[in-house]
Amino acid sequence: MKLTPRGQALPQTRVLMFSLASWNIKGLNRTLKQDEVRQVVNENHLSVCAILESHVEISSLASVCSKVFRSWDWTSNTNLCPKGFRIILGWNMDVVSLMVIAQSSQALHVKIIHNANNDSFYCSFIYAGNAPSVRRHLWSELDVHKHVVRNSLWVLLGDFNIALNMEDVSTGPASINAAMNDFKDCVANIKVMDVNCSGLHYTWNQKPKGRHGILKKLDRIMGNLGFVDKFPGVHVVFQPYRISDHAPAILKFPTLVDNKPKPFKSLNSRIELDEVQKALDKHPDDIYLRDEEAIYVQEFSDAKLDEEQFLKQKAKVYWLEAEDANTAYFHKTIKRKNHRSHIMNVLNSSGVEVT
Repeated sequence: MKLTPRGQALPQTRVLMFSLASWNIKGLNRTLKQDEVRQVVNENHLSVCAILESHVEISSLASVCSKVFRSWDWTSNTNLCPKGFRIILGWNMDVVSLMVIAQSSQALHVKIIHNANNDSFYCSFIYAGNAPSVRRHLWSELDVHKHVVRNSLWVLLGDFNIALNMEDVSTGPASINAAMNDFKDCVANIKVMDVNCSGLHYTWNQKPKGRHGILKKLDRIMGNLGFVDKFPGVHVVFQPYRISDHAPAILKFPTLVDNKPKPFKSLNSRIELDEVQKALDKHPDDIYLRDEEAIYVQEFSDAKLDEEQFLKQKAKVYWLEAEDANTAYFHKTIKRKNHRSHIMNVLNSSGVEVT
């Protein structure tokens, strides 16, 4: 059994780095829909948000974007759409830097840099056409853009206007049709996959007429292998439609917390001590493990003393001197700390859960 080297940091608690989203809200001229976009931005702490099928005229674009994105910067595929902008993209300049690489009537390709740690990746916001012949231009465009991205990180999100799999249609197609095959070929050629997701499966809701409504998964977020490897905890949430017929697609990036000094380390010390004592139970004659166990016991004791001192200073009372270890404050403090620092499992070097 391979032990965590003494002094080596254990996995840290993961916190939200930033989030981005796309939402086909089908028209952004109405105040009600502008307010809903603002709500989604605020609820999900978005730093980048793409609005699809906006139907905003050029004369109203600046006014609408100021209401929706406030102090954010924004852009759109203005000159490429004959009937209102198909894609409007806003971003928080305090959190990310964004550079437009290329654009078409069906896609807006950008590079995003997270200002806090300089992590960067390519991102393509998609609003595919309704006709298969129009979408084929998009599939060809993505195949070309693959060579721009090369070996860099790449994620695609938006409304692809076609199901990818048979289970993506509530009524279930009898077979994979030609349009679906075109999409499958594109996904295979550019080597991307669905990012782990939760929430709604069907992202488009054809308003039912009697019993004839149809649900489909038309909106997706896909990344290449480099993107998924770089951000192993990234996940997607497809939220309820609300006032649209499409679900907002939210891409959330977790990251390791900063290496700031901690007031105490008893949780890590406890896990390390548990690990070495379990190993010693299996190998009781191992002198090395016995020496290690003695060291970990001392470190755990020292960490507990540090923890008690921290709680004593934080509370500004001297309940420890009275050996009152059952106070409500003590238990609430420990519960909060354990909740924030909860580790679901411990894995060895081979990625196998340690029991």
